[in-house]
Amino acid sequence: MSGNAPADLDVEIDIRHPDSGDLRIDVIAPDGAVIPVKDEWEGWAVTDFHVVYAVKASGHVANGVWRLRVFDARAGNTGRLDAWSLRF
Repeated sequence: MSGNAPADLDVEIDIRHPDSGDLRIDVIAPDGAVIPVKDEWEGWAVTDFHVVYAVKASGHVANGVWRLRVFDARAGNTGRLDAWSLRF
């Protein structure tokens, strides 16, 4: 895909975790820029976390490898990332 990513880039995330409020989620653009998706205070007590976020990504090239980074802010819980995708 040529050009920049859209202003509202949809990030679809499917995570299983005992408390999704512990999770901070970022998307990393092909140019290395970190784009926040969700902070760790959002979504308390949700175990089946399937959601779509719109993030501002228009200042970053669309073509290349996009990565998802999930950080668990509290020790003791485990979860799994079932799927994630971007919609340009």
